[in-house]
Amino acid sequence: MVKRKSALYVILAAMLILLTGSGATAGGGVFTEFSGTEACVSVPGSLTITLHGGNMHFQETYDCVDTASIPEVTGVLQPTVKGIFDAATFSGPFTAAAHLTNTEGGWIKTATGSLRDGVASMRIHARGEGAYEGMQAWWDYTWPVGDMSRMIFTGRILNPHK
Repeated sequence: MVKRKSALYVILAAMLILLTGSGATAGGGVFTEFSGTEACVSVPGSLTITLHGGNMHFQETYDCVDTASIPEVTGVLQPTVKGIFDAATFSGPFTAAAHLTNTEGGWIKTATGSLRDGVASMRIHARGEGAYEGMQAWWDYTWPVGDMSRMIFTGRILNPHK
């Protein structure tokens, strides 16, 4: 009886290791990890700034290109960023919305982020469309404040169809 239980535990452990290594999820689907860079330039004339009570309210649109380790999240996008920063320290929260597209489909992205101590960071959630319909993705970005040509990201896609 002890040998049967030991064999069963070994088989269950092996299955767990195989499922975890493949990126399978308990609810079905597979996670795929990715990394990459994003380079953005400001759309001329898109910046608006309003000062209010020591804070700088701004909105700006950018033209961006994402180059990633997988084709699903490589593409072009035009995010619009809105934020409220302390005018003295140029730090504070921001939000963004964008639509990344490529030849297979796209991602409708929403983001929250902050500027602190000379570094910007942002977390994105997106839902897929086209070939990516039904998928979800998450990105984490960082970059030096004022240099959106050097943005780096990591993330993962959940594909419930696999």
